[in-house]
Amino acid sequence: MASLARGQWVVLLGLMSGCFLGSTSKECSFDGDCGEPSSCLLHKCRSNVCLEVAGPPIQVDGDCSKVVCNGTKPITVGDDFDLPPLGPGMNAECTVRQCLYSPTGGAPRVTDRNGEPCSTGICNGYQCR
Repeated sequence: MASLARGQWVVLLGLMSGCFLGSTSKECSFDGDCGEPSSCLLHKCRSNVCLEVAGPPIQVDGDCSKVVCNGTKPITVGDDFDLPPLGPGMNAECTVRQCLYSPTGGAPRVTDRNGEPCSTGICNGYQCR
């Protein structure tokens, strides 16, 4: 039986994991030698050879958007459940957080329920007073 060279073993192991995208001729000691990760693409050092593997999308909380991967390319789509956060001093009871629809990512919006009744009084300036 023929033996495999170091690079061939790395490719074989990457293919078996189901996420291997390719290798480079760059040698490495740790992942950081192979480049910075990006949305949908990671650089890994395995057996002293740099590999490119599919990675998770990088998400930003509260921007009304979700990043999904189309192979190694990130695509941004609207996500009505990724609501903007409450700001400092804002009470959830007196605040409306919503995403205004857009197919490539919604626009976050936070508004005051000014003048509406709340548990201890009336909403005013994002607070129940």
